[in-house]
Amino acid sequence: MRNTYLIIVILLMPLLGLAQQTPHYTMHIFNNYMINPAVTGATKCWEANAGYRTQWVGFPGGGPVTMFANVHGRLNSKRSNKRTFEGLGVYFIKDATGPMSTIGGQVSYAFHIPINRKYTTALGLSAGVQQFALDAGTLTPYNPTDPAVSNSSSLLPDANFGIWMYSSDFFMGAAARQLFPLTISGTGIRMLDHLYFTVGYRVLVNRTISIIPSAHASIGFITPLQIDATLRVDWGNKFWIGVAYRKVEGVAGLVGFNIGPMIKLGYAYDYTLSKIGGYSSGAHEIILGFRPKCSRGSNSKICPAYM
Repeated sequence: MRNTYLIIVILLMPLLGLAQQTPHYTMHIFNNYMINPAVTGATKCWEANAGYRTQWVGFPGGGPVTMFANVHGRLNSKRSNKRTFEGLGVYFIKDATGPMSTIGGQVSYAFHIPINRKYTTALGLSAGVQQFALDAGTLTPYNPTDPAVSNSSSLLPDANFGIWMYSSDFFMGAAARQLFPLTISGTGIRMLDHLYFTVGYRVLVNRTISIIPSAHASIGFITPLQIDATLRVDWGNKFWIGVAYRKVEGVAGLVGFNIGPMIKLGYAYDYTLSKIGGYSSGAHEIILGFRPKCSRGSNSKICPAYM
């Protein structure tokens, strides 16, 4: 009987958990590029990032697992006679929950317009494809010959749009993801638009320590508003710790290091407060970043609050 209930939960998860159509992240402040394409090229550094997140560790049937890699930077930062500049990037992502998996990639472009000497606004667009797959071999249906339980795969186009306003101490943005409301063949699941809003500010305590409060909100068109609040303390742009709270769902501890001017490493552990917490041991998230062009000169000191 328990296995029967588990099968039902897994099969209904894409329908009941529509907010999970797009991956969850805890370290939003460390990973805004994967959420908002307007962040493309927001710093003078070209950088590459890779991340891994596993949720609901120990949950029967497997919880969501997300892996990604990206690279982005400025196209014309050396053209000092031109105030506007452009950013270009690309990312790849794999997201899986039980028998359902998604593999995709997108190319992003952003156009940055300085408002004054301190603030800049950017508009960004990304486009690519996603492949959705159902592995029926991982299921144990009551009727093994049921034709409704079979492998399926669907390749769909995808696009995201965003706006980003930022300085070295402030950031604010909005993004719309999954702009194409297409249906995954063989499942009846429709990909819905999701909206994301982000804001944060760095408060300088002294020459070494700064405090960075930030908030991140997401909403699907038929899902409730979800709000994440994060408070991070940074020591000299070399080491930081933080705490995050996700409404209803849980709390998280965060820690990060800048290993010299080129490498950054971040880790987060989520403790689940919802009913799922009784069946899992939380979530782990790790992100590794590499900035090869920030190893010397003024670029090593311009990383803004959200990086």
